[in-house]
Amino acid sequence: MSPVDRGKAGSEHHLICDGKGTRVKVVTTVANVNDVTQTLLLVDGVPPVAGNPGRPRMRPDVLLGDKGYDSNPNRRGLRKRRILPVISRKGRPQHQGPGQAPPRR
Repeated sequence: MSPVDRGKAGSEHHLICDGKGTRVKVVTTVANVNDVTQTLLLVDGVPPVAGNPGRPRMRPDVLLGDKGYDSNPNRRGLRKRRILPVISRKGRPQHQGPGQAPPRR
């Protein structure tokens, strides 16, 4: 059986990374927690970005996510935080990378 089955014990790591793949925030939950419930918690937990003078940036401009994070409340919450959600929709083909043709139907 899979360790993420509802009846099984285990844990799952939800994480948010910057554009270079560096982990910015990690949340560990029990295995049966849906990814969609952790989106806004991760975004709100991003620490200030140091380096440039002035007020530090607290949030990303864009959030890329897979279908596990697709929900209208998440999209509304991200837009309210002035973050553009780029999240694959359930029931539609995956986003294609640069230079790749869309899937044939």
